[in-house]
Amino acid sequence: MGIFADWAPIYADAGVRVFPVNIDEEGTRPTVRGYLKAGDNTRRAWADATKFADTDALGIDLRRSGITVLDIDEPNEKLLADAMDWHGQSSFIVRSQGGNFQAYYRNNGEPRDTTKRRWPGHRIDLLGGGMTVAAPSQGHKGNYEIIVGDLEDLSDLPKLRNLPDPINDDGVEEPRDRTITTGRRNHALFTYTMRAAHNCESEPDLLAKARQYAIETFDPALPDSEVQRTVASAWGYTVRGENYASQPHTRLLNDEINTLAFDQPDAYILLSILRCNHWGRDEFLIADAMANKVVPFNVKRLRAARRYLKQHGYVVEERRPSSKYGAGLFSWPA
Repeated sequence: MGIFADWAPIYADAGVRVFPVNIDEEGTRPTVRGYLKAGDNTRRAWADATKFADTDALGIDLRRSGITVLDIDEPNEKLLADAMDWHGQSSFIVRSQGGNFQAYYRNNGEPRDTTKRRWPGHRIDLLGGGMTVAAPSQGHKGNYEIIVGDLEDLSDLPKLRNLPDPINDDGVEEPRDRTITTGRRNHALFTYTMRAAHNCESEPDLLAKARQYAIETFDPALPDSEVQRTVASAWGYTVRGENYASQPHTRLLNDEINTLAFDQPDAYILLSILRCNHWGRDEFLIADAMANKVVPFNVKRLRAARRYLKQHGYVVEERRPSSKYGAGLFSWPA
C-alpha cells in the first residue's frame, strides 16, 4: 500500500482532514476534486479507493483541521528556533523534502499569507488555510519527516503568539486574508502569474508556480484547465514584451506619441515626466524650477511646453502661479 492509504486513517483518527496529492518536478497537485469541501464519507472512500493505493503523498486541509503552519521556507534551524522563541514553541514540527521546516499551531483565525511580508528579510510563510503536505509524504526530492512530536500532539497544539501584520512596499503594515474565494480567483491568479512571469525561465516553470499558488490560496480550488489558460495568457504578454506587472512604467497612448513626439518634443518630454512621477495623484505642481533639473531644457521651453499641455487638455490648471502660493497647481483631466 502507498503512503496515502496507510496514513489517511491514522490522520483521520487524530482529527485531521487529508486527501491524496501528487508531488513531482512541476509542483504539488491534489489528485481529487473538492478536497477542501469533502465530508468524512468521501475522505474514507479516498483512503479505500484502489486507484490511490500507490499514492505516496497526502495533503492536509488546514482550516477545517484547525491547524496553522509557520512555514520556514529555507533549511535554517536557527531561523526556526528564533521564530519559535518569538511566536511560541510548537509541539509538532515537520522537515520537508527540501530540508525546510514547518511548525504546527492551533488555528486561531490566522489567514493564509505566502507573501513573506510579515517577516521582512526572512523566508517565512503563514499557512492558516488552504493545504500543506503532510508527513511522511514522498516527494521527488525526498520524504517529509516528523522531527518533533507525534500525531497525538495535533489535538493539543499551542496558539501562535505575537503574529505581525504584513509589511507592504512602503514599510506600512498591511493586514490581509490570503484565502481567496469564488468570484475573485481568476483575477487573483492572473495578477499573480503576470508578476511571477518576470522570474520564470519558461511557461512550464510559470505553470508550476501558478499551480502551487492556486492550491495554497483558493478556497474552493480553481480547475487546472483555468490555471493553464491563465498561465498561457500571462506568458504570452511576457514573451511579447507587454507584461508591465510589478515593473515601473509610464503609459502614453499611441495618439499622444504620434501627436507630440515629433511636432511638440518638449511637451512630449514634460508629459512623460509628469506621468512618471505624478500619475494617480489628485494634484501636482509644474514649477519653473524644474527647468534644467527635472526636464532637460530651459525655463522658456518649459513654459511653452506647459502652456501647450494646458491648452490641449493634457493637464488641467487648478491654481495659477502667484507670489502668494508659488508654482501653478495642476491635475489630470477626468
